[in-house]
Amino acid sequence: GPMSSREDHDGGTGALSSFVETVTRELRQQIVSGRLAVGTRLTERSIAEEFGFSRVPVREALRILEGEGFVRTRSPRVRVVAGVDDADAGDLFDVRSTVETLTAARAAEHATDEQRAWLHAIVQEGQERLLRGELEALPGLNARLHTAIASAADSPMLLGLVNQIMPKVTWYYTAVVGERALSSWREHAELAAAIVAGDADEARHRMREHVAGTRFAYLDRTLRTASVTATAPVEEDAARSAGPATIDGSHRRDHAVWR
Repeated sequence: GPMSSREDHDGGTGALSSFVETVTRELRQQIVSGRLAVGTRLTERSIAEEFGFSRVPVREALRILEGEGFVRTRSPRVRVVAGVDDADAGDLFDVRSTVETLTAARAAEHATDEQRAWLHAIVQEGQERLLRGELEALPGLNARLHTAIASAADSPMLLGLVNQIMPKVTWYYTAVVGERALSSWREHAELAAAIVAGDADEARHRMREHVAGTRFAYLDRTLRTASVTATAPVEEDAARSAGPATIDGSHRRDHAVWR
């Protein structure tokens, strides 16, 4: 129409695909970080206005994000931010325990001195942020560490696979960061130490245990949330004022965030 923006006229398909990529990446980041809350309605018009693009790349970006599981269609023409999904989580952890045990072992065999130093630096920063209670920084550092391990594996295919799943990994890690922060960064230190030592078997073992730890934390959170939700409708007001009586303060905070 007359209001359509520049890229419809002189950009061609190359520009259009880069607009699609920009919108997809930015929306994905906002969903993963929780800036766009679960259930938030996503309209083509408001997103197009926010980015200053036409609705064409926005429509395509939303389609991509729906395919990835970050967005869902609630009713015809109504798209909302999706919540983490248990079946999807199970598949993700299965993929991770296969792909990332490989990247860990390969990294132990192939990492350069510079890559080893980089792993050490990321672990150190993660532990410092943890000590300062800056939990919001940890999902990004977690992604950086796992991607750095994949880079050190010296396999473009493995790095490509890890890059592909990393937004989802960050999404699920963010959901359990309160429970997992301490143990996961201790595991990261042990994992990095095995890679730096060049011990492929130990690195593989440490990565398998690490992914299993996050899986258990996620399942535990899911079970807790389900039990809280099951009791919520009956005594909604009491639950809201006192929080669920059966779980401790940190979990109550968790419940408030996800309500």
